[in-house]
Amino acid sequence: MQAFLIHQSEDFRLLLSQYLAILWPDVQVVDCALAEWEAVAARELADPPDFVIVGHDDANTLRAAANELAVRFSGRPLLCIGEAVHEPVVRPVLQGGICVFLPVQSLSRATLSEVLNRLLAERTTPVMVRSEDVTDRLVFTGDGEPAPDAVDFCMNGKPIRIRGYRLMRKIGEGGMSRVFIAEREADGQELVLKILDGSMMQDPVQLQRFMHEYRIVAQVDSPWVVKIFDQGFTDDHVFIAMEHFPGGDLKQQLGRPFAPNRALSLLWAMGMALDSIHQHGIVHRDLKPPNIMFRADRSLALVDFGVSQMDSIATEFTQSGELVGTPLYMSPEQGSGRAVDARSDLYSLGAIFYEMLTARRVFTAKSLMMIIHMHATEPPPRLPPSLSAMQELLDRLLAKVPGERFQSAREVLVYVKSKWGDARLKGEGAVPRSREGTAPAGDAAPAAPGRRPW
Repeated sequence: MQAFLIHQSEDFRLLLSQYLAILWPDVQVVDCALAEWEAVAARELADPPDFVIVGHDDANTLRAAANELAVRFSGRPLLCIGEAVHEPVVRPVLQGGICVFLPVQSLSRATLSEVLNRLLAERTTPVMVRSEDVTDRLVFTGDGEPAPDAVDFCMNGKPIRIRGYRLMRKIGEGGMSRVFIAEREADGQELVLKILDGSMMQDPVQLQRFMHEYRIVAQVDSPWVVKIFDQGFTDDHVFIAMEHFPGGDLKQQLGRPFAPNRALSLLWAMGMALDSIHQHGIVHRDLKPPNIMFRADRSLALVDFGVSQMDSIATEFTQSGELVGTPLYMSPEQGSGRAVDARSDLYSLGAIFYEMLTARRVFTAKSLMMIIHMHATEPPPRLPPSLSAMQELLDRLLAKVPGERFQSAREVLVYVKSKWGDARLKGEGAVPRSREGTAPAGDAAPAAPGRRPW
């Protein structure tokens, strides 16, 4: 079976491809952006596909595309996905063909299965699925029975069931997701499951944002970055299975000044983590102590890429002008909603470094907006005389203008090594010797960290 999938959002195409692979494991999906469909069809479709799916955020664009596709693939089922208000605009094109309009608000794996199976079974009968025709019975089919001793965890009144994993305890909750320690049933390994709140499943933007984290981290194979083991879908949930960090996070350790050597060692490890993602064109955009995690061996890794930006991925939720991140550690350009690059992460690194050295935040005020203003206007704070040797490093990290900062994490590493040498940079946070990377010297690029024996 072959499907032709057309949508302007790469994340949305990935979501639908995952759904289709679950419904039909042997399905071959050819996908592309709307502007490219004719060239891709000519190049990659030797035979007409078994069905075509097309979606767009603009009703008139979707109507025009549906009309062209209905002519090009006459006799093949066509599924159009758009906002419910688009249906009256698209409807005239769909009448008289093997076609469906599915409101994006009703999209779920079960709904998609219902619609496509009807299309494939009724190739000679036009079908129209309205918003009000999609009922709750389509949404939940279950996904395996829990282990006999499993404790029920619920979202929106429904038990969470993720096949192959047994939830053990909840360790966190955010605006979109909940985080659990889980046991992988195949081998008993403990890991972390990050699960999208079931209420968000009908919101394609939230789905894309959640999946964005998986796609971002999947680009990086580094011991300085959290390891992602799995990502998948059930009828009610999207989940990411990732590495568990029994050593907790950096936030838990703050509260009193670190010894200078320890702060330098952790700065070095965080610099290596940033260098590893920046080399892939990734800007973290939310570097803060809770996102610096420790393994049992005290090695450090960077986590939580939910609001990260990747140069090669243009997404509607990482556009300039949107304020994301944490104001306490946010660069001036990010706080003002301007476009950011890797140098913004370096500013956040400087804010964390100051807090490790002094047990104080760079700036404090009665409101977050005032803190953002201070990041943009106030000079970097002064360190105590006993730490004056680190003032230049701090000033260059916390420079207001990106052009006056270090220009890369690699440049930070070179500076730190040249001033303090290797001996003081191998403490807490460093990757164990069997898998540590070589630090950069001079202008030479750092060797890639050794692959972690997961």
